[in-house]
Amino acid sequence: MSYDLKNSIESFLPKNNNPLQFPDTLFVEIEKTISYQDLQFNAPDKPDETINLKQTVTKEQYINRVNELKAHIQQGDIYEINYCLTFEATNVRIDPLTIYQKLNAISQASYAALIKLDTQYIICSSPELFLSKKANRLI
Repeated sequence: MSYDLKNSIESFLPKNNNPLQFPDTLFVEIEKTISYQDLQFNAPDKPDETINLKQTVTKEQYINRVNELKAHIQQGDIYEINYCLTFEATNVRIDPLTIYQKLNAISQASYAALIKLDTQYIICSSPELFLSKKANRLI
């Protein structure tokens, strides 16, 4: 479930930018489990050695937004915020498995995923559990 799924349930504005058009929900049924060492992806012949990540908001926009959020806390509209920044790189060739391995070596997060959707990949690493199923109970 994507972070923006909440926008389908509640009227939150503004909506976040989603240029890659990943679905708001994605449910999968695992057909086969393979070991980490057996993972194979069709990596580009020659991945880019340098990737220039760019922030999607300016420093001024970031500061203004933080101040707006602080005002909402003071007004009692909200009590908790997880304000995140997006960084993008366009027209680059990467090896998703290598990037995933590097991310996990750096973050050592408890929850990580490498998901392939047709020609797109979701690479993530998080210290937080979002959803878990134990027997017939969702946590």
